Amino acid sequence: MSLGDKAKLGFPVPQIFIDGKIDIHLIHRVAEHADRFNFDSLWVQEQQIGTAPSLEPLTLLSSLANKTQNVKLGVSVLVMARHDPIQLAKQVASLDHLSAGRLILGLGAGSKDVSPGITGIQKDKRLLRLTEGLNVMKSLWTSNESSFQGKLWGLDKVSMSPMPLQKPHPPIWFGARAEAAISRAVLHGDGWMGAGSSSFSEFKEQVQLVRMMLEKHDRDPATFPISKRVYIAFDDKPERAEGEIRNWFGEYYKNQDLGSKVSIWGPEGIVIEQLEEIADSGAEMLLVCPVYDFENHQKALTTLWNLD
Repeated sequence: MSLGDKAKLGFPVPQIFIDGKIDIHLIHRVAEHADRFNFDSLWVQEQQIGTAPSLEPLTLLSSLANKTQNVKLGVSVLVMARHDPIQLAKQVASLDHLSAGRLILGLGAGSKDVSPGITGIQKDKRLLRLTEGLNVMKSLWTSNESSFQGKLWGLDKVSMSPMPLQKPHPPIWFGARAEAAISRAVLHGDGWMGAGSSSFSEFKEQVQLVRMMLEKHDRDPATFPISKRVYIAFDDKPERAEGEIRNWFGEYYKNQDLGSKVSIWGPEGIVIEQLEEIADSGAEMLLVCPVYDFENHQKALTTLWNLD
């Protein structure tokens, strides 16, 4: 059984340019290749503040909606503490139409120190902003006359048009690591993605928690996809590959050692063997993220997934 038989293939849109040069042509080539060769999905992520240039995720997906026709377009994840739910509901509904119903919306609460250095964000209410904000959005997406009264937001017989193309709304995937967060994901979401910054052993434990919560809350596992973001580097010289990974993690996560802990690098055979182990542990979709040389990695993955 090939890797393509075990898990669907997701691929990141080039979005973070540590050399400071944003390459829109590379972005479009990667997206068009994924669409042409039937990748499952393309993904962006959110980084509002940071020294490495990073394009805003929903704006970037809007651009790619016009460049692709079939591949699903996902964001993993938007931290709700940073967003107004009414504005976000409008953006998501609009993007769902622009993409002809291909959007996957990833949400998360963020860490206790979400957006350090910025004032005006209610960090102490981040969990409430997630659950209440999601209720506001779902109400606007599904009701012709929305009324809602929460602790942070209220709606009084209002409507939003257009509603999302997907019904009742685009699938909502959560990024969650702790048991309480995974429980919220199962209660409020439609899927879960293991973080790229979590190790494979942590992912296996989290999968067991997800399955336990699905059973506890009487959710059908067949309707709740499990996925994992994995950072990789194909290279016959493992030292060079690890160096590239450590450099990227140092720029993005400010932690080079984390890259060595959670990533896979080396010859293709070694990388594929470890990806298969992650798929066997429960990942139904692998978001396989190279940190350099996007196009050559994408072509290699196309062959390894038998998509060419």
